[in-house]
Amino acid sequence: MTVYNLQNFQYKLKIRDYAFSLSENLISSQSYSGAMTVNQLGPRIWMGSITCSPTSIEVAREIETAIRSIQTAGNYFAFCPPKYEYPQADPTGSKLGSATVTITSPVAGYTVNLAGLPADYKITTGDYFSVIQNGVSVIYQFAETKTAAFNGTISIKMLNPFRANFVPANGASAYLTYPWATCRYIPGSMKTGTIGLDSASGYQFDFQQVFSTQ
Repeated sequence: MTVYNLQNFQYKLKIRDYAFSLSENLISSQSYSGAMTVNQLGPRIWMGSITCSPTSIEVAREIETAIRSIQTAGNYFAFCPPKYEYPQADPTGSKLGSATVTITSPVAGYTVNLAGLPADYKITTGDYFSVIQNGVSVIYQFAETKTAAFNGTISIKMLNPFRANFVPANGASAYLTYPWATCRYIPGSMKTGTIGLDSASGYQFDFQQVFSTQ
């Protein structure tokens, strides 16, 4: 089993555009009276697709090799949403600096308690953070804008919850800069690039997060 880090995979791809969103995982039914019932089948999973930029033949070889490496069962890769490497209110990470942010008193649900933030540190709706759980990195998205207290603590809503059987450890590190998820390639989604005389283009594939590499 291999997990390719950002430098060994994502940054080699020369990403032109990408999609990254939570699956619905819903099922609906309608009664004779017309009432609709909607139920959640399971956890919402981050899923996405990546399209690579047209590039030279030399760079295309590196892209091909990187993508083929994740087409092997048991191989995974780190994905950090481009343009979301830092919180919106801290676009270079300088305000956070060397602060060690941790999760405190975690419970299942849509609220996370953080400690270790700089005083008055602002988290904006749409920012991400990641945490190591069960040997993989799991990414979460903040669902409200809020500022940390003077003592560096904050209790804030998330878009995707801590699941009842998958809660981070108390004191686990929360990564607000370069948040990343452990992901796997979705079999059959690879679109091989077209190679011309002096350039190549069209490399594309789909992926989804994982909760375990077992």
